[in-house]
Amino acid sequence: MDICNGEGFYEELFSFKETAAVGEKWAFFGMGDANFINNSGSYFVLQLGIMLYMLFFYLVNKACVLNAKSVVARKVGMFVHEDDYWDSFVDGSVKLFLESYFDLVICTAINISSFFRSKNLQDFKEFFGTSEDILCSTISITYMMFVVFFPYYSFKYIKHHENRLEKMEGFLNILLEGVNIEKYHGYMFIVYFLIRRLLTGIGLVIFAEWPFL
Repeated sequence: MDICNGEGFYEELFSFKETAAVGEKWAFFGMGDANFINNSGSYFVLQLGIMLYMLFFYLVNKACVLNAKSVVARKVGMFVHEDDYWDSFVDGSVKLFLESYFDLVICTAINISSFFRSKNLQDFKEFFGTSEDILCSTISITYMMFVVFFPYYSFKYIKHHENRLEKMEGFLNILLEGVNIEKYHGYMFIVYFLIRRLLTGIGLVIFAEWPFL
């Protein structure tokens, strides 16, 4: 998912530890190294875009409030108004995370696997040798926890709100969008979806060079 040429942007901005691709098959699909940020495509670019978008609307809304006597300001203010800008930012970020979940699982698994493929202790330490490598490794470890924990969190969240599914508010609305909330396996679809993506992504990385794949 690199609709904004994120990898080219990262390569110009950062200088990471050189790593080899997990295998020829991944290199063929454009993942020529084991760096999470490089392989994440436009994910972080889009995340930054969501943040700037909401910040811009927030500031415009504040400016319109200060000039509420103006008809134009009132119309613009109504257009950019959000009940809660922070909640809107979080909702947008969660939707992006869900849309990118499979890619993030693969990027995380590739980067974490590169830790275990270190030739020696010195080679492993190089993943934390510079501020840029520390950033990348920290993000990889953080997202490893995110992608592993998120299916369980989604399950517990849905179970906790099982008697109030019809309200479809906030995070619940994101998880249950487009599914049948009248049946158990319907509203648990997102959990099944996430677990399947998680296991598939990890399996594709671990068994990258196996002939049957």
